[in-house]
Amino acid sequence: MYVSDRYNNRVQKFLKLTEPNSELGNSVQNKKQIESINHQINIYPNPANNTASVTFMENKIESYTIQVTDISGKILLQKSNTSTIGENKINLDISKFEKGTYIVYLINKEMVKMSLKLLKQ
Repeated sequence: MYVSDRYNNRVQKFLKLTEPNSELGNSVQNKKQIESINHQINIYPNPANNTASVTFMENKIESYTIQVTDISGKILLQKSNTSTIGENKINLDISKFEKGTYIVYLINKEMVKMSLKLLKQ
C-alpha cells in the first residue's frame, strides 16, 4: 500500500494487501489488517456475502470518505462522515455487487488514502 501526503510531498510504502504473495495479500482470514501513520484499518468478513464492515482507529476528529471500487477503478459505493477518537466502524452493503474483487479506500481530509482488497462471494 502506498500512502501519499500531498501537503508534505511524501510518499511512503506500506504492505500492499492486493499484491500476490504478500504476507497477508492472499491469506484467507476473517480480518485483514494494515497499520500506517496513525491508522489501523480492517475489513471483515473477507470474503463477504452481503455486508462488510470497515473499522479504523483515529486519534483525532476529522472528515473521511470510504469508497468501494471495482478493479477498473469505477466507484460503486461512497460514504462520507466524521470520525470519532478511537475506533470507527462503517457497514457496507455489498449485496447488489457481483461476485469478484473490489478495492475499499479510506480517504481522510488531507487526501491520505489507504486501501484494502475485498472479496465478494
